[in-house]
Amino acid sequence: MHRRQFLLKQIDDKIEVFQRESTRHKHFHRRMRYAAFGLTACSTVLASLALTYPGLQAELNLGVVLVSAGLGVVTSLEGLHKASDLWLHERGMFLMLLDLKRELEFEYPADAAPNEHLEKKYFDRLQRLLTVSSEKWKSEIARHAGGSAKDDGAAAGKKP
Repeated sequence: MHRRQFLLKQIDDKIEVFQRESTRHKHFHRRMRYAAFGLTACSTVLASLALTYPGLQAELNLGVVLVSAGLGVVTSLEGLHKASDLWLHERGMFLMLLDLKRELEFEYPADAAPNEHLEKKYFDRLQRLLTVSSEKWKSEIARHAGGSAKDDGAAAGKKP
C-alpha cells in the first residue's frame, strides 16, 4: 500500500471513530437533558396535584419523592459521563480531521508522484492532533469525570 493511501486510511478511520462517538455522546447528552426536563415537569405536576387534592396528598407526595429520586439519578449520570464535553471535544476533532484530509488531498492529489516530505508532514500533523486530543481528554474531561488518566478511550481516537 502506498504511504499516501495508508495515511488517508488512517485519517478516514479516525474521522469515522470521532464522528460515531460525537454523535453517540450528543444523543446521550440530549436524552439526559430531556429526561431531566420531563422529570422536573412531572415532579411539579405531582406536587401541584398534592396541594389540590388533600385526600391523595400522601400518595402524590410519594410520587414526588420517587420522581425526584429519578431526576437525581439522571443528573448524576449526566454529570459522570460528561457527554456534552465529550461531544464537543470529539466533534472538534472530527472537524479538524476533515480539514486535514481536505488539505492533504489538495496538496498531494492521488495522481501525484510519491512525496516522502508531504507524507511525513501530514503523518506528523495527524499524530499531533491525536496526541493533543488525548492530552486534552486526560486533563480536562477524564480528570473532571473521575476517570482514569490511563484510559484514553474513544476520545483519543482508539476504538473501544
